[in-house]
Amino acid sequence: MCGSSLSGGHCPFCLDTEALFWLARAPYMYLGGIRNLIHSFKYESYPMIGKWFAHAMADVIDSEPSFQDCDVITPVPLHFVRKRERGYNQSEIIARELSKLVGIDYAVLCKRHRHTKSQTHLNKQEREHNLDRAFSLCRGKDVANAKVLLIDDVFTTGTTVNKISELFLENGASSVSVLTAARAV
Repeated sequence: MCGSSLSGGHCPFCLDTEALFWLARAPYMYLGGIRNLIHSFKYESYPMIGKWFAHAMADVIDSEPSFQDCDVITPVPLHFVRKRERGYNQSEIIARELSKLVGIDYAVLCKRHRHTKSQTHLNKQEREHNLDRAFSLCRGKDVANAKVLLIDDVFTTGTTVNKISELFLENGASSVSVLTAARAV
């Protein structure tokens, strides 16, 4: 379900976590050159890399029927402080380009209204508490009965996408699927 690469049996995420999204996929594993590309994309001001990732993610949509009936593509939001520091939201860049490539509507549906620590160096439990009450629907946005495709750069523990999926489902979305550029090992 979570898109993890399995070796020797069961996925620890799927066994230990109540995933609220329908499924998650990524075209790449977060290793080597892909890890370096994502780091450059996020922290070294190379936003054009996002368009390259969007093309690979479009291929995943083409090969996964569950993604093809989504109503809307939406990015994982950054808090405005982090977006100002970085100059852009990497997930927005990917989601906008992906929307153009696959013909699914794009909308920013939620916001991160609480500035949180970076999830990068936190363990799974710390990540969950770090994101408590961090997201809300954008004013005037309605997700009732929508099949939402949530876009992010990296799926690590799944905490961020699970919290946002919970928000959408509590507000009436019929399903949430997740597509990221890379999946942590």
